[in-house]
Amino acid sequence: MFNISIRLILIYCFTLLCARLMGKRQMGELELPELVSAFFLSETATYYVTDPDAPLSYGVIPIITISLLEVIISSLSIKIPIIKRMTDSSPTLLIRNGKIDQKALSKSRISVTELYSQLRQKGFTDHGQIAYAILEADGKISILPSDAYSPLTKKDASLKTEKTPISHLVAVNGKINRSTLKSLGISEKSIKETMKKQGLKSVEDYFIISYDENGSLKGVKKEK
Repeated sequence: MFNISIRLILIYCFTLLCARLMGKRQMGELELPELVSAFFLSETATYYVTDPDAPLSYGVIPIITISLLEVIISSLSIKIPIIKRMTDSSPTLLIRNGKIDQKALSKSRISVTELYSQLRQKGFTDHGQIAYAILEADGKISILPSDAYSPLTKKDASLKTEKTPISHLVAVNGKINRSTLKSLGISEKSIKETMKKQGLKSVEDYFIISYDENGSLKGVKKEK
């Protein structure tokens, strides 16, 4: 029993250090690669804690390997979009301007009952009150109310209501996000022409470029 307790403490401390290495984002809302890594870390740590005959040193290598693999995949997915698309799902619009996208709901395997439950938890009673409901890559549903149901701010003194355009990331880390352009029905040539018209320079100069449904582009330059 004492031996197992010592092994537990050592493996726990070592796993904690590796988890810390993986970063804050992974410790928060897990996406698919992080979730798989968490499962492997859990199973590996448990095995080497409970099996007295297994050398403790043998548990160190797989835990380090899993942690480093997660860090490498996360880093590469930022620089290489195709890896991001392979390991993570893309956000899915479930509600657009008060209308439920039934095909997207079915494809995402989310029932309308579950969707309404999420709406009620955010303080809304009907999908008609929602401008956009988006199923994010981490499985959570982001809910953006229409202007008529948004909290009042100082800018709302006129109480005018307008549709709020959603922004889409059309370029990340100096590279065009072709999957986003395809979902928007916009060609790469068209977006580059729009960039020139709106005074944005080469795509490579920007950390992100967003495009809203009014046709407006906004760029955030890379930090030097």
